[in-house]
Amino acid sequence: MTTTIEEKGLLRDVLARETTILRELLGNMHEEQEAILRGDTEMLKAVMAGREPLMVTLFECRTKRLRAIQSLPFARALDGNLSEDVVDSLAEDGCPTSCEILSLRDQILAIIEKVKMQNERNRYLLQNKVYLTREMIRRIYPGEENATYSAKGTLGKTKVKTAVTVINREV
Repeated sequence: MTTTIEEKGLLRDVLARETTILRELLGNMHEEQEAILRGDTEMLKAVMAGREPLMVTLFECRTKRLRAIQSLPFARALDGNLSEDVVDSLAEDGCPTSCEILSLRDQILAIIEKVKMQNERNRYLLQNKVYLTREMIRRIYPGEENATYSAKGTLGKTKVKTAVTVINREV
């Protein structure tokens, strides 16, 4: 069964867009690392605010990718992902567009690995900052096990209260 050039072209375009968004996400994660290392909360807030639209766009790209893959005749019988069976069919095809699709797939997989590594690195850095802050507070106030602070930044001896709101909803 052969695939039309338009169907492959659509998949190629969607994969290219997804690759671009993933690269932007990775760059955003590098900015997050820089903000954590500097201890710059304003920069971190701005970076995180910039990440939200990237995540929305990435989700949209992935939805379009799944639709584009499902439009391929040989993928309709499969699960709709760019699985090994679909990859094998594209590799046997020999069409230049198929080669571009496979190249973009490999780029996406490589970028996803880098995103995972950067996410782990950022998580570690953030956890380390929290740990060091706790240790510093413990050294400054050794008698206070769970020190709390007022809005003015002074040490208080009050317990932290947690409010729980329950919403009853009749159906």
